[in-house]
Amino acid sequence: MSNGKYIDPVFQEIKVKSANNRKIIFEGRVTDEECLKTCYFLDKLMEHDRITGTKLPITIYLHTPGGSIFAGASLLGKIKYMQDKLGYTIIGEVGGYACSMGFQFLQACKVRKCYSYSQLMFHQPSSACWGDLQNQERDVELTKRLWEQMRDLVTSRTKITKEMAEEWKDRRIDKYFTIEEIKELNIVDEIIDL
Repeated sequence: MSNGKYIDPVFQEIKVKSANNRKIIFEGRVTDEECLKTCYFLDKLMEHDRITGTKLPITIYLHTPGGSIFAGASLLGKIKYMQDKLGYTIIGEVGGYACSMGFQFLQACKVRKCYSYSQLMFHQPSSACWGDLQNQERDVELTKRLWEQMRDLVTSRTKITKEMAEEWKDRRIDKYFTIEEIKELNIVDEIIDL
C-alpha cells in the first residue's frame, strides 16, 4: 500500500524493467506522483548516459486521461529541457489514450506516435476558484495564461491553427480526433500499425 492505494508488485516490476529498456510507462491520471516518478526515471536514464557516454532515444509510453495541469508542468518542463538543452530525442507513444494533459505530453515529444485505435483529445484547461475576488481574478488570469501556453505548444507542432483551438475553446468542445484528422492535422509523426 502506498498512500492508501494497492501497488501491484508485478506491474511495478514491469515499469522498472521498461525504464531500464529506455521505455517509461506513464499510466493513469496526471498527478504529482506520476509526473515526479516519470521525471525520476528520466533523471536515472540521464545519469546512466553520463556514466556510459551515450545519449540514446527515450520513449514515454502514454496511457492517460489527463489530470492536473500544474503537476504536468513539471514533466513538460523536463521533456523540453532534455530535448532543447541536452539534445535528447524523446519519443511519445500513445497506447490507449492521451487526453488533455496527456495530449500536451505527446506534443512536447520530438517524435510522436500512436496506434490507429488510440484516442487523442485536446481541450481548454479547467480550474476552480475560491477566496476573495482578487484571488479569483488572479486564478482566472493564470488559467488564461496556461491555456495560451498549451494552445501555442499544440499549434506549433501540428496543423491545428490558433483559430481552430479558440473555436473549440469558445464552444467548450473536448476535441477527440479521428484517425483521418490525426493524419490531416499532423498530430503524430507515425501511426504505428498503419
